[in-house]
Amino acid sequence: MDINDAPKARLAHYLRELDPLTAALHREAAPLLGHAMLDLLEEAGLGPGNIEAIGGEGPLALAISTAILHAAASRGQYLDAFTVEGGAVVPAVGGPVVVVGFDAAQVPGGPSAGPDALGEDGPQVGDPQVGDPQVTGLAVVVGAAKTGRDGEPGEDGVVNLALFEAFDLEEEK
Repeated sequence: MDINDAPKARLAHYLRELDPLTAALHREAAPLLGHAMLDLLEEAGLGPGNIEAIGGEGPLALAISTAILHAAASRGQYLDAFTVEGGAVVPAVGGPVVVVGFDAAQVPGGPSAGPDALGEDGPQVGDPQVGDPQVTGLAVVVGAAKTGRDGEPGEDGVVNLALFEAFDLEEEK
């Protein structure tokens, strides 16, 4: 992936210099991360008009989701964020969702998880009026080498996306 725009290049610099959680919470890196991830989702047809929420398991996924949520809000768009705690989606969300993580190891089940990215038995929503979330995308900040599925729905209907490849974040020369 060519890092050809200044904001994405600055984000790559922060990701090289800081650990993932610090970068996702950093006052300069987090907005860059949120906008870059939101752009990635929108280019794949998974923007705020197409999904209800973004989220994942653990504090890093929550920080990334919050950065994306704030980027959407700064554009006048509506998007919720969620976290997975003990197999339950909190707060309860229904409809299409995107599961995010820093890399494939941070997404439950990895890139092949597809619709089961929120758990093999599906998430426990806790609110029968909301309905069940349906995973339509898995988006990571750093992906593995191209698998041929990036940006295209697989047989399971889930789109896998990566903002950067690992080699994009190797030391600058």
